[in-house]
Amino acid sequence: MSMVEFLLWALLAFLFWKKGLHRRFPSMGVYLGLHVVSMPYLLAVLYVQAQPWGRHYFAVYFFSYWAVYIASAALLFFVCVEVFRSALSAFPGLMKIGIVIFRWAILVSVILTLASVSFAHRGMLESA
Repeated sequence: MSMVEFLLWALLAFLFWKKGLHRRFPSMGVYLGLHVVSMPYLLAVLYVQAQPWGRHYFAVYFFSYWAVYIASAALLFFVCVEVFRSALSAFPGLMKIGIVIFRWAILVSVILTLASVSFAHRGMLESA
């Protein structure tokens, strides 16, 4: 399934760039590029980590995966803003109000995320 997912990302990215949509939606182009580049790397590291001789690659996979995950989340916000701006380009007043609401929503999301983080876990390195 991971290879199928990679092939779908690659096909979507190819069609996206072939149609020239990366000029209209640059954040979506970066998002697709991130997934097309990171998927083979993460799959290779996961394969090596699963081997008996590759146990020390767990940290490489762990931190790489979460870096891609966080970058994807940030890029998805910018993709939403791009789509919103494109959809409301004919209504500049609504677009300005909507952008303000987007900014407040992200601020509230960050505050709630930081407030719900549990600091009771000792960490990955201490339990190993």
